[in-house]
Amino acid sequence: MVDAFQPTWRRGLLAVVVATGAFLLPQEAPLEYYPLNHPSDVYYLEVTCQASVESETRIYLDTGTGFNELQSIRIPIAPSSQPYTYTFPLWDAPLRGMRLEPLRRAGELLVTNMRIYTRSGREIKRFTRDDFDATHEIAGIVPTADGWKFVTTPNASNPYSHVGFFPPIIPDGMSARNLQRCLRSWSYLALMLWILLLAAYLALVRSRPLREIAQTAAFLACLALLFSAAGNRGLIKDSLRYARFPVESVKPGVRLEIDLAADPPDIAQLFWDTGHGFNGEESLRRNYEPHTLYQTLRFDLPDLGKIKESLHALRFDPFDAAGTIRIFGIRMVDQGRRTRLRLPPDCLRAERDIASVEIQDQQVLIRTTPTGRDPILEFKPEVVKAIAEVMQAAGARE
Repeated sequence: MVDAFQPTWRRGLLAVVVATGAFLLPQEAPLEYYPLNHPSDVYYLEVTCQASVESETRIYLDTGTGFNELQSIRIPIAPSSQPYTYTFPLWDAPLRGMRLEPLRRAGELLVTNMRIYTRSGREIKRFTRDDFDATHEIAGIVPTADGWKFVTTPNASNPYSHVGFFPPIIPDGMSARNLQRCLRSWSYLALMLWILLLAAYLALVRSRPLREIAQTAAFLACLALLFSAAGNRGLIKDSLRYARFPVESVKPGVRLEIDLAADPPDIAQLFWDTGHGFNGEESLRRNYEPHTLYQTLRFDLPDLGKIKESLHALRFDPFDAAGTIRIFGIRMVDQGRRTRLRLPPDCLRAERDIASVEIQDQQVLIRTTPTGRDPILEFKPEVVKAIAEVMQAAGARE
């Protein structure tokens, strides 16, 4: 009787050829997002939005192979009177860009929050209105009282907007985790396949010397390793591709971003004290957009390494008149628009011509005195210290 399990070089060569051919076949299976048991091994996309019509919102992510259906998120959405928050785990892969399809028809999609963050809560990137452009069948991206909305054209059937990430967003420790996934999945599938083959061998073949059984078991283990690699080919190929993904460095420098709504929309000024007191040379002025709705002001901060100074204090003058300002969030970002530090809502203190500072639902409502002509807010000392550390770290990357 011919032993079908007997190890020979011909059978081994045939197994290698067949397994190699199977490995080269394409396998479109997005396995990379499955998490490991670590608190920071998954990035999440969080979107808070509401629609004016019943439709579907689609989000496509480019991990190096362009936009495709496998790496996409679909949100069935219905008209509502309030926004809802949707959270999705992202692939453990480099993110080069995003394509947002707000609706599949004419209508409006209001977005009040959109960000990428880690499982441990660290914010990676917060999206703002000017991250998006009206690429196709979008009539406008307009500010609202607490966010912005996408308005599609009247005959829209496939509106979308593109967002690029420069440099790409690469999750920390991505290559090590993908290697672990490969080894775990490969070894688990190989073990299961080896047990099945060994069970079939022992059931069909009788009265064999122990040495021959050990040789055959080793041969079957090699077969199991070969064909389990073919079964995990999508995961292995993508992990190798991501490991070779070029890492682009971020240019040195940071900026302070303030999401706010101000009335009146005048001119804001940020001062920094590096040991010379507050003065006009160490400050930046920014014009508000001509409306009282949600917008973002950006202030480029100095490189402390170049000027060889330290940050002693930071001051924000919202405008030169009496009025109100609502602050939705303040953060430090690098030149790639990545969040390096989120400041708490109570990071500011009133210094002059400020009637009240109220924190409401993680937002800060500031009212100036009726006769105030130069309202001043200062950042608290512990916040200034944290900002200085980010500024010094950004300068050290050069």
